[in-house]
Amino acid sequence: MFLVGGQIIDDTPRLVDTLWHWNGTRWRAVSDAGPRNRTLPAAAFDSRRGVLVVYGGVAIGSGTRFGDTWEWNGQRWEERNVRTPGARDHHAMAFDEARGQVVLYGGAGPSGPPFAKDTWTYDGTVWVRADTVSGPGGLVHHAMAYDSRRQRVVMVGGFDESNRRTTDTWEWDGARWQRATTDGPTPTARSHHRLAYDAARGVSVLFGGGRRTNETWTWDGVQWKQHLAASGPPGRDTHAMAYDVARGRVVLYGGGGDRGRGVAPYGYLDDVWEWDGTRWTRAPSAP
Repeated sequence: MFLVGGQIIDDTPRLVDTLWHWNGTRWRAVSDAGPRNRTLPAAAFDSRRGVLVVYGGVAIGSGTRFGDTWEWNGQRWEERNVRTPGARDHHAMAFDEARGQVVLYGGAGPSGPPFAKDTWTYDGTVWVRADTVSGPGGLVHHAMAYDSRRQRVVMVGGFDESNRRTTDTWEWDGARWQRATTDGPTPTARSHHRLAYDAARGVSVLFGGGRRTNETWTWDGVQWKQHLAASGPPGRDTHAMAYDVARGRVVLYGGGGDRGRGVAPYGYLDDVWEWDGTRWTRAPSAP
């Protein structure tokens, strides 16, 4: 598993250019030669080509937004010379395994609002604007994951153009977005949360977001289910989360919380947690 980009708080707030690798036991710094000086990029692993794709982001201080495409092949970084969707941050991406494409939705452009409402796909050669009509409209700080069992990209929540957090669940079938419906309980409206697909159990796992909640929810394509636990990660937002295929665990790292290091309102966290489908367990190591 890889961790790329982000902002760190210690004596002086700064951005992180180092690519980190987590093997389930410890963190290892891998490379400083990739995308520079940014937070809030989007990343997705292209399992067909075996590369990590990173797109966009924003610099602190200058506020410069990026529109570049980078790939990590396990040995080195390469900036791809391709026409892109344009500079943006606060967007989300997931890799559609069935169609061999990275799917990108939303984000904020160079001038901020209105937020982007377009869907782009990337096959390793070219970015294609795939849809501008069927999605939820302009959106930032939403979360996406690919459901391999049902061959759908799942998108949840976000912050819309009316300055409201949303609670909607949408699914991309390779051609258009459809809003999912359920008769049961659903997560409350939220943004800055994260979503990862748990392949061992065939569900998308949602954690955090909103007002730094510590809620854990799973989506099976029909119903949302909230998992209540006596212990787990403290509430947080803007963390990182992905699925470890080899060990069958969803791994969560960092984010902003009410407890932790840093200055208000950040309170940045440096803990690692793993979800096994039943409970969260804190891992002993952090970068």
